[in-house]
Amino acid sequence: MLFTHRRESSYDSFEPRASWRPRASAAAVADTKGLLKIFGGLLDESGPEGYFSREAWQLPSPEGAPSDWWAKQSSDNRLNVRSTPMEWVKNSDPPWVARAGLQGFVDPEDDAAYILGGQDRNGFKEDLWKEAFSINFDNLYNMIELMFLRLSNQDNVTNSNITSGAEA
Repeated sequence: MLFTHRRESSYDSFEPRASWRPRASAAAVADTKGLLKIFGGLLDESGPEGYFSREAWQLPSPEGAPSDWWAKQSSDNRLNVRSTPMEWVKNSDPPWVARAGLQGFVDPEDDAAYILGGQDRNGFKEDLWKEAFSINFDNLYNMIELMFLRLSNQDNVTNSNITSGAEA
């Protein structure tokens, strides 16, 4: 006797609007931090590159849930939603040619998104693109400065504890 089970799913409207224009045949990936990204697609109206898009959009990952989140959920799904919806942010217009029908994946080792193939107004594409990360040097400098400030404050507290202990 063979036992089979088919899991049935249902879908509810989660977010009826988005910041990006309506599209089909876009690539969507989620990185290991929960950041959702959408690339390219076929637009519903002609834009600067015809009906094809090369936009890259991202949705920030949700705030960390407490470890006992499951205990706080309601059986009424209308109550298990965010009070303020997250906003999609246009990340960039990448250098590749606008296209639809592309595919995407994330390399978990460096958390970089890849897109490949698709079709533009001249036909099918056979290229592969990797997301490149840049460093914001202002943010890096501020973080280093903050780290040194915290370390110097920690040293001052340690030195004052040693000095006050020696006097006692």
